[in-house]
Amino acid sequence: MKKVILIFAFSVILTGCASTSTAMKSWVGHHMTELYLSWGPPSSTMSDGQGGTMISYYYNRDLGQIPGTAVRNHDGSVSYTAPTFVNSTAVRTFFANSQGIIYSWRWQGY
Repeated sequence: MKKVILIFAFSVILTGCASTSTAMKSWVGHHMTELYLSWGPPSSTMSDGQGGTMISYYYNRDLGQIPGTAVRNHDGSVSYTAPTFVNSTAVRTFFANSQGIIYSWRWQGY
């Protein structure tokens, strides 16, 4: 059962990768204030070390729950393992030059 849930979660994730890549790529050449107006305030901004800005958005993803199981022990008693919650953090980062124009992007996570 755990394998089925994990396979389903990863198939959903892979489907979303293409649309995420296209959406992020579409911001190249735009001013970072346009990004702020569309996506809202970033989770963090920092210098890229070359006069530009790194703009990051963090997303916590709830990938569901793996159910607990009941296991019969050798002495006949039953032990129960608690459900496991599966979470992931995705980071979407844009790089803007000193004029505020987005020239690159990177995403990590699901």
